[in-house]
Amino acid sequence: MNEKRVYTFGNGKAEGNAKMREELGGKGANLAEMNLIGVPVPPGFTITTDTCNEYYEVGEEKIKELLQDEVMAAVAHTEALMNSKFGSVENPLLVSVRSGARASMPGMMDTILNLGLNDEVAEGLVKKTGNPHFVYDSYRRFVQMYGDVVLGMKPTNKEDIDPFEAIIEDVKKAKELHPEAVVLAHPECTGDVLELADFVGSTSQIIDYATNSDEKVFLICTEMGVFYELLQKNPEKKFFSVGHRQFCPNMKKIHLDSVLRALENPEEEVEMDEAMRQRAVGPLARMLELAK
Repeated sequence: MNEKRVYTFGNGKAEGNAKMREELGGKGANLAEMNLIGVPVPPGFTITTDTCNEYYEVGEEKIKELLQDEVMAAVAHTEALMNSKFGSVENPLLVSVRSGARASMPGMMDTILNLGLNDEVAEGLVKKTGNPHFVYDSYRRFVQMYGDVVLGMKPTNKEDIDPFEAIIEDVKKAKELHPEAVVLAHPECTGDVLELADFVGSTSQIIDYATNSDEKVFLICTEMGVFYELLQKNPEKKFFSVGHRQFCPNMKKIHLDSVLRALENPEEEVEMDEAMRQRAVGPLARMLELAK
């Protein structure tokens, strides 16, 4: 096969063209051609269709090794054209990942937008744009798309609840029971949760906010470790976790329904498996104490 696996395009130039549909897929060939005829499209690069076939032959680790140098060179090429840098906090390059085939067909990979965002980059973009809602909604979109496309975190049938929708139901339920509570959310929560949140920030910012706030009741939408730390640092305040479990699928945690049931009926046995019980007994006891 052709040893060239990555073709760049941008700034009116392209290594491919419309005749290379077999090598670059429909999108890749058309993007290359649009650059050549002067249509203003953002720069980028296309990994060939033969590389996809090669992946099935040699496996993930080998294909990453074969692609490494070409992809890094293509990223550097895109960075130069966009005058930005992938992973930079001050001036980040964000990219979209799209699929394309020689012929359109069902079941192709969905798009992933805003690749390049993380906690630090998001904070930098907030400073640059002055628009935290735009930045964190973009971050949420990336996390949700990545979870769906790459991690397979989506319903398997019509009866299943979308994991990215489950958290909003938890927040609404908790908010109904505790209308005075302040909602603190990590930017990786779903967009609906961010809309409900009174404060959005990194884990350290959430800890600082809750610790220094005059408010006494909080709904925490973040990792359970943050929840535990807040319980320990602020014994005079009440915290209820609606942790975004879709981002921590292996974390043993107290399900919100169980916690709320325990708070309403302290004598009722809370349903947990043994591993969860051992991990949760301290925080749960603390929550019950604070709720009195």
